[in-house]
Amino acid sequence: MRKKLRTLILILTLAVLAWPAGLHAEDEPTPEALQAKLLAGLKDPLAATRTATLRQLKAQGSKDPEIIAMLSAALTDTLADNRRLAAGALEISGASATSAAPALLAALKDKDLTVRVAALLALATVVQDQPTTSALAEILKDASPQLRVAALDGLRKQGAFAESALPAVLTAAVHEKHIDVCNALADYILEVKVLPGDATAALISMMRMGPAIRQRAIKALDTLGEKALTATIPCLISTHASEKREAASLHAAHAGFGVERRRHLRPPQRCIGALKIRQSCRAGDAEFDRSADRQRPDFPPQRARRTGEQRAHG
Repeated sequence: MRKKLRTLILILTLAVLAWPAGLHAEDEPTPEALQAKLLAGLKDPLAATRTATLRQLKAQGSKDPEIIAMLSAALTDTLADNRRLAAGALEISGASATSAAPALLAALKDKDLTVRVAALLALATVVQDQPTTSALAEILKDASPQLRVAALDGLRKQGAFAESALPAVLTAAVHEKHIDVCNALADYILEVKVLPGDATAALISMMRMGPAIRQRAIKALDTLGEKALTATIPCLISTHASEKREAASLHAAHAGFGVERRRHLRPPQRCIGALKIRQSCRAGDAEFDRSADRQRPDFPPQRARRTGEQRAHG
């Protein structure tokens, strides 16, 4: 009885192991069959079928030229979601979709914002050249903040060509008002390893932003040296408290105030110190050294008062 039971269990085990393998070998579609199915789905007159096919391609991409051509054609689909999915599928396809560049450039003028953003990111991923970089730089003037932020993300993907777009980025940073775009512009500019001398206006505008960006802008201005000092002189009388404070700190740091000492100075003292620096530099007044010492936190206030009283009675 036990022998028969063991034999039955063995037979059932072999049947279970053999059955899925045979089914898989018989039903697994070939690459040609998969390609034909995707092409048929892209050509299907039913919008829902096209959407399902585009979702599949957006997840996996494709290197097949015929499918890339169909995705390019899908950028003019009647449904905005399908156009957006087609752009996303081309982005996933990467360098294999370079032939879709003209269709993606045309999609940058789509009436749907989400399609334009998807087409922009796809174009920046698929093609890295000067015309694409120029097109992305031009989008920094677009009315949509979301598209301007996407253009900056696209410029990051342009590699060596992105350097030619830096003047447009610096100009946009001076005039930008939207907070999200301002933050994106600041991140982009402060990632540049060597900033040109004309970057001072953009960096000065960043001094009015949040503390993190402001501190990074000050560090970038420090690297520009004399040009930054000249450009930030008007900031000493700015109506923006943060801009005035950081400009004074910058001038004080370059005039001999140590970083540790500068941290202990209060904002009004920083401004006074910077203004006296300007006066002493112009007139060569040696009295500045003594007046600067009196502003130091470690200077005894009692001694300063006694000195004043002695001068009054003397």
